[in-house]
Amino acid sequence: MANSIASVYLPASEVAGHFFQFNPLKSGRTLVVIGDVSGKGLRAAMIVSMIVGTLQTVSGYTEEPAEILGELNRRLCGRMHEGFATCLAVRIEENGRLTLANAGHLCALS
Repeated sequence: MANSIASVYLPASEVAGHFFQFNPLKSGRTLVVIGDVSGKGLRAAMIVSMIVGTLQTVSGYTEEPAEILGELNRRLCGRMHEGFATCLAVRIEENGRLTLANAGHLCALS
């Protein structure tokens, strides 16, 4: 039986600063990133868009969650002007093993 991941996202308003991404990796593993951008509305949504695009790019050349978050930080520094973003990145192995890196986000529940 194949494993699967399902999700539902219900923002409080039309646009929001919370996000999650499921990225299949070249190795067959999966990268899950959950995050939040401070603020609300269009500004927060635009930053989320920038983060999601950067995650797609960076996860193409490294599958290490800490390296991905480090590169995301380097690329975002100086572009947010005000506020901040938090992220939790989890790489899921085919055997179910998890590798986690946290950049200021709430702790994951196990």
